[in-house]
Amino acid sequence: MKAVVVYDTKFGNTEQVAKGIAKVLNADSIRVSDLEASKLKTYDRFAFGCPVHAWNMSSGMKMALQKLEGESFAGKKAATFDTRIDSRFAGDAATKIQKKLKKLGFELAMKPVHFIVAGREGPLVEGEINKVQAFTALKST
Repeated sequence: MKAVVVYDTKFGNTEQVAKGIAKVLNADSIRVSDLEASKLKTYDRFAFGCPVHAWNMSSGMKMALQKLEGESFAGKKAATFDTRIDSRFAGDAATKIQKKLKKLGFELAMKPVHFIVAGREGPLVEGEINKVQAFTALKST
């Protein structure tokens, strides 16, 4: 299994989560600004995540996913995550990323994971980083 975590970050909270997931999966991590769609073909497990921006995924993640259009990801497993404040009005980037990944042919391996930050700029709420362990499910699918 060769895995990669593709992420966007603004204040560093999502990067912290991405690095934690990468450690759990023994995976590479790539910031969306460094993404080369053609190189993703070498991976078979993916985690995509970003902070919630205006109730949606970040513009960087939107652009990264657009780069993947036209590529085939059939048979590739994926999971998603986001960072957001603890509010029912916060929005949900991870579910929106999942919808886009499904259209690109990815098989979704697990439900989205939401990491809570203590305010607009963070930091992560104490204990939230422990949720990265959920991504072991991506190894076994």
